[in-house]
Amino acid sequence: MNRLLFFFGLLGLTLANFSIHGFVGESESNAKSVLEQHLKEFQEMIQKGDKNVLKKIIPNENQTDSLLDALIQKHRSIKMEVKEAEYSKNGSKEDINGKVYYSKNGGQKVNVFVTIKKESQSPSGYRFVAATNQPSNKRKFPTCAVGFIWCYLYLIDILPGSF
Repeated sequence: MNRLLFFFGLLGLTLANFSIHGFVGESESNAKSVLEQHLKEFQEMIQKGDKNVLKKIIPNENQTDSLLDALIQKHRSIKMEVKEAEYSKNGSKEDINGKVYYSKNGGQKVNVFVTIKKESQSPSGYRFVAATNQPSNKRKFPTCAVGFIWCYLYLIDILPGSF
């Protein structure tokens, strides 16, 4: 009887530990896999030059065909690797914040802090909200003053190996 109680007690502690630690880790890895999938689809649309889909993945203010052409041309040699990602702190799964390593032509990696938000029209189910080279404790607003594409192109231009 004591062995049975010990076994069930041990089983209960194991399950409690898994439910506390396992689901938190699962949530973080899920956010990471969602961000990885979004970046993969973004890169595929860049490679295809599919401006119609890109318009659904990135913020739509100040979008012009010439800016999208510049984005496509400059982003083709970019490699992206998600270092970490998490859902927003408010418990919602609407926003994902992540640290992504960007590198150009296999050069030095640069941290880019990316925020994506749920978007039903996007093939990945998400859309870029912000991409900055510095973390922010404030809410990440959609873009810098000149528009998402301009800011994104600037980030690409300052990557090591761009000069």
